Amino acid sequence: RRDNDIAAVFDGAADTVCRECPRQARCWHIEYQDTVDAMNNATKPMLARGRLEEDDLPLYFVKSCVNLSEYIAAVNAELKGVLYRRQYKKRLQENQMAAFNQYAEISAILKGIAEELGTGVSVEPELEGRLRKFLKGVNIQGETAVFTDKSGRLHAEIFGTSVKAIKAIPNYLEKLSEVLRVRICAIENPEEPDRLVLLEAEPLAASVGISFKKKNQEAVSGDKGAYFKTDDGVLYVILSDGMGSGELAARYSGETVRILERFLRAGVEPETAVRLLNDLMLLKNQDDTGCATVDLVCINLFTGETKMFKYGAAPSYLRTGNTVRRVKGRSLAAGLGAAPHDAPDRHAMDLKPGNLAVVVSDGVTGGSEDGWLVKMIAEDKSEDPRLLAAAIVEQATSRFGNEDDMTVIVIQIKERE
Repeated sequence: RRDNDIAAVFDGAADTVCRECPRQARCWHIEYQDTVDAMNNATKPMLARGRLEEDDLPLYFVKSCVNLSEYIAAVNAELKGVLYRRQYKKRLQENQMAAFNQYAEISAILKGIAEELGTGVSVEPELEGRLRKFLKGVNIQGETAVFTDKSGRLHAEIFGTSVKAIKAIPNYLEKLSEVLRVRICAIENPEEPDRLVLLEAEPLAASVGISFKKKNQEAVSGDKGAYFKTDDGVLYVILSDGMGSGELAARYSGETVRILERFLRAGVEPETAVRLLNDLMLLKNQDDTGCATVDLVCINLFTGETKMFKYGAAPSYLRTGNTVRRVKGRSLAAGLGAAPHDAPDRHAMDLKPGNLAVVVSDGVTGGSEDGWLVKMIAEDKSEDPRLLAAAIVEQATSRFGNEDDMTVIVIQIKERE
């Protein structure tokens, strides 16, 4: 109950050592004020060091105490207990706040789901009629459905054993695009051979190039990355750098990427997903304070609207024309930030055809000047993100050696061909 009062440390030591001492009455009654002054004077250096030393005590106390070494040992034992309990209480409060945050985020997710269900989809009877007429014209039978989702993207589905016959039609996607009046693409699912899913094609396309190099003498890289596109036409790119190196770092970064990818694929909003990730890592790694940096890039391939989220990550770079802009963050790595410092850095921008985004782990710049990297990105004419990613890793290796894991992800935006 008295852990916030440092006087309890000295009182606890006195109860252990001084109670049976023949000088107890003199030290703690007759010369009580002198004893208290000695403890007060010793408090500041003791807390700064984390333990009490004989030199922290005034000479008159050292000369008069007949059990000095035992008293100092008892004070240090009490102090160790107080510091451990303070640390435990602080971590417990952080974990409780993380759990509260999770409930709040889950509530937001459920509210979003309710709103989505209420919005529903818009059926397109005219386009469905055109699709049925086309299938009838090529002697193919099948059930059809055509609708527009909440974001305005057109969906069409054809069911039946005749799906294979549709795919056998030369340039079938171009012909179906004419029927549905928008350019479409097909979503393949080997587990449903009798179902053809058609989606309105995004006007933008993204090419992704990745290059990496492991730290010297390490069997695995502590960096992990992933990229995928959802049915909503959003490209997600994730890069995580785990704390430390080797297997342990790989475990932290691997868990980070897996958790975040599952949230995003399940339809959780990106900002909610990264906040939940931070809270989960606070709870999951409470014994070893494991953490990992996070870079999350979300690109809407219909509009070019782009969001970047960062947790303790190295700067990223955005090229527009010949101009390169650094995108920095101030937040701590995921698994370290507790409320109110648990929010990720968030940046919003619009990417257009010809723009380039470069995401790197901190081993690429070694924490030093990055003008060489900005110049490489600005002057690159390769039109192939894989070549630029590999060139950056090669240049970083020549400058800094293999003292840390390096990963480079280059995203190039183009018009869909």
